[in-house]
Amino acid sequence: MLPFVFLVSQVFAQDLIPASMGLGVSLGSPSGLNGKMKLGEGQAIQFAVGGSTGQIGRVSVSTDFVQHAQSITEPADGYVITPYFGLGASVNAETYALTRVFAGPRFLAGISVFPTDVPMDFFIEIAPAVYFYEQFSFGFEGSLGARYYF
Repeated sequence: MLPFVFLVSQVFAQDLIPASMGLGVSLGSPSGLNGKMKLGEGQAIQFAVGGSTGQIGRVSVSTDFVQHAQSITEPADGYVITPYFGLGASVNAETYALTRVFAGPRFLAGISVFPTDVPMDFFIEIAPAVYFYEQFSFGFEGSLGARYYF
């Protein structure tokens, strides 16, 4: 099923990412800096580094391969809204009182809004994760943010 989804999204994907590299900020898990590097038509690598909103002493780093699907709006609207999905990895460290590290894969789904007159995007995403290190557990990450492309 997953290869079929990638194939279909490749056929319909548009060259949505306005430039080769974007940097920005996000709120959620993690809250901090994020970036996205364009690989090809509708494909990118993204990363995020920061803390976790509402949790003292938690540091999070994640990186994902993302595939943008067909946009659900037209550029004539002044913006393009496109869903995306991906697969990546997450490492979280809790340093408050007792240091613990959690690492494992995460599965990502989100929506990006690309204004047609400004080289940036706004996004919201969710990412359930399965941690295999330091102990087996599940997590749920998500964030909203913006990136400027140059």
